[in-house]
Amino acid sequence: PDPSTYILVVDDDMVYHPTLVDRLLRHSLRQPGAMIGAMAYTSAGAVCRRRDSHGTCVVPNLVHSTFGILFQRRFFDAGIFNYAAAAKAYANLRP
Repeated sequence: PDPSTYILVVDDDMVYHPTLVDRLLRHSLRQPGAMIGAMAYTSAGAVCRRRDSHGTCVVPNLVHSTFGILFQRRFFDAGIFNYAAAAKAYANLRP
């Protein structure tokens, strides 16, 4: 698999604007190495610690999957298939 392949995650019961993919790709080209979300929010009590040149909060920045997330295959290594480690990490969060 080509590591530069783009992957788009969207919700299956939403209707999206026809230019969503184009807009996400354009933003991705301006911010190489970043996961691009169509909408983001901060968690309750979170304070923005860093903003980009457009004034968007980048630390922390929680992407909302319902509205579309674009990332590249290279963002993940073989560890993504380590289901045992993922299950253990989840169990530690939810005892």
